[in-house]
Amino acid sequence: KTNNMQYKCQSAPQHVQNENSNTSMNPAAWHSEADTEIRRDVIVSILKILKSRKHNPTAEWLKQLPATARRLELSLYRAAKSLEAYRDETTLSQRLQNLALNISYQTPEGRKMLQSRVAAAKKQHFDMQVRRLRAKMQGRLC
Repeated sequence: KTNNMQYKCQSAPQHVQNENSNTSMNPAAWHSEADTEIRRDVIVSILKILKSRKHNPTAEWLKQLPATARRLELSLYRAAKSLEAYRDETTLSQRLQNLALNISYQTPEGRKMLQSRVAAAKKQHFDMQVRRLRAKMQGRLC
């Protein structure tokens, strides 16, 4: 059993092992050096999505784009539960949006935005409950 565990960790791409070495997380069991070509394809897809969303990109933005796409891809690769989920082009755009939100929530401004969204959702839920209760009470009075 431990030999199997060692094999799974050893089969992860070397750069994933190195980047994970400063954390307690192990690469997912499905990670493999055989994923390299698929990962390149995902990076290309990420590049296309990011370029399509940016109007009039600056030279500096274009210069940083490949490194940004690689970092995003690595985050998606680490978070995916399976190779099939990771390479699913139909969910890639949504997964990138979710990743961007998660990253933004790690900043002070993002946390404030999240707190205000939660407060607004709670107020909306409360208001809806009050409307239901009033409607219910009016129904009983008639």
